[in-house]
Amino acid sequence: YGYKSADDQLILLATDIGKDGAALYQVQDGHAKMLYHDGNTTYFEGVVYSQKTGSIYLTSPSTNSLIRIKSDGEIEVILNDENKKPSGLAIDSCTSSIYWTNTERGAPSIEVFQEDQQPFQSRVLISDDLKRPRAITVDRETE
Repeated sequence: YGYKSADDQLILLATDIGKDGAALYQVQDGHAKMLYHDGNTTYFEGVVYSQKTGSIYLTSPSTNSLIRIKSDGEIEVILNDENKKPSGLAIDSCTSSIYWTNTERGAPSIEVFQEDQQPFQSRVLISDDLKRPRAITVDRETE
């Protein structure tokens, strides 16, 4: 996932896995800086950046969690539910809606939450006729 900084620099977000868990890196100007490491997770699957708040969102299917890293570096697990496996992520920057896929076997869904909603509340958009949805994107027409 990539985005532009305030001074128009391209910044990439990359995830990596190892024997000691998974990590999120910020890659800029040929240098990688670790932003977050979780020794309990096997991998991160989805990652998005909110231009509105500067927060980064990650999904960790192996720990059944959705994680927010705020612009000040504070890390918050906003969803940890043994009945859900967050996977894909997409953000609609016009509405501050964040869409995510739940790949839990037997109960898959596509859900949405509002970034600025406190406390966190996710709403199921669809749960019928899905197997294991892994990826999602927002395609908004511009006028």
